[in-house]
Amino acid sequence: GGLMNATIGELLAIAIARTLREDDVGFTGLATGPRAALYATLIPLAAMQYAQATHAPALTCLLAGCGAPADAAAARAPLAAAARRGAPFALGLLSSGPDVDDAHRWTPAGAFVSPVPPTDPDALGLGAADRYAWAALAGRLADRGCFGFDLKLAAEALAARPRLERSLSPADAAAGERAAADLEAASGGAARHARGCD
Repeated sequence: GGLMNATIGELLAIAIARTLREDDVGFTGLATGPRAALYATLIPLAAMQYAQATHAPALTCLLAGCGAPADAAAARAPLAAAARRGAPFALGLLSSGPDVDDAHRWTPAGAFVSPVPPTDPDALGLGAADRYAWAALAGRLADRGCFGFDLKLAAEALAARPRLERSLSPADAAAGERAAADLEAASGGAARHARGCD
């Protein structure tokens, strides 16, 4: 047990956490590619959360995972960019409802670290139609086999749209269909290309 069995990522997160103090402000955005995401986003997030849990509870974390973002528009922009490239966690966060656990199910199988969503996904300021559009894009990617053999992730992507449909009013459902068509026209091809399933 202990540090003898820790991964390099876990050791880095602990080392970074030890440098963080109560009056620090931590910020991380999203990175592309598995290695870049691990070192530029996930490890710093884990470090900030570990620091909050151990010695710096008042540490302020912004954006991807340490609490509600200070600026919803600033938080949405990198998430939307990542989702347009077919990044599963970004798709999940943008299509999930207010339940934080919804977003947790979008972590790809075999991921080194599981990203942690904001404590209040509603802080991203997405309306029902926008969430529906992202869920529709995720479902289309799953239909095309864009998540490969990650069946859990594909199943989550396929279930997101119907789950949202059940909670929408007829007006929101119609707005969601329009938003989904617009998002597909603008970003569907690029997302499939980025995931290698076009």
